[in-house]
Amino acid sequence: MSASLVAVSLENWTWESEGLLALMSEREIKALRLFGSKQELAASLVGFTLAKSLIRFRYHTEGELVRRPGGKPCLNASDWKGDFSVSHSSGLVVVAICPDGPIGVDVERVRPVMEEMIPECLSPGERRAWRDAGTDEERRAMFFRFWTLKEAYLKYTGGSIGEASLRELDFSGSRPGGEGPDSPAGSLSVPAWIGSGGGHTPRMAHHALEGGYSLAVCGAQSCEAPEWLTLPKPAPRKPREAGKRFSAGSVFRKVPGLWSSFFS
Repeated sequence: MSASLVAVSLENWTWESEGLLALMSEREIKALRLFGSKQELAASLVGFTLAKSLIRFRYHTEGELVRRPGGKPCLNASDWKGDFSVSHSSGLVVVAICPDGPIGVDVERVRPVMEEMIPECLSPGERRAWRDAGTDEERRAMFFRFWTLKEAYLKYTGGSIGEASLRELDFSGSRPGGEGPDSPAGSLSVPAWIGSGGGHTPRMAHHALEGGYSLAVCGAQSCEAPEWLTLPKPAPRKPREAGKRFSAGSVFRKVPGLWSSFFS
């Protein structure tokens, strides 16, 4: 089976109308250590429940979401040898799944960058390419291209931004084309310094998405360009009676069919 790369815009998302917590056990919620604002928590829940549903309906495997000792989320199931990765930024959630090896994904909204970050985050070769870019817009796009490639690679290896020296990761030599003319859109050549640890030669890709997003993926398999899931616009809400509280049933009733409707 092939890898999956799925993107969901939260433009039409309403926090109270979709109780994704109903798709997760209390133990999973505790293990994933979810935190942040309502919007950040919603994005995390969308990502994790989408990953769990994709693995269930597309790869026919069920299990429990846990964190590995290094902190990376994974699915605990005896018959699952694959991996998944989740990322979100400014209302866009991306999930990557590989059924037979590791994978990492990162998405970022392209935005202005403090110049002090350039020597901290970019290798000498990347800094030269960044300086040679013609416009500020091109420099911003290039910075987040390098940044997302670094983070996707670190997620692939099971590392984290906090543990790595970003300057030592050099993607200035990555070129479009991947493994050849039949490579999926967005495929990149893999830098020579990246080995084939764990028996897998990683595949890398980068996509500049509509809306000003930079997306990178690194995995044991190549991914096609992301498939987009569109959430329906919420129906108008009926006014609540004063003092009436939501029950678990009223908030979560429709949720079990939310992702299954896309994949079943």
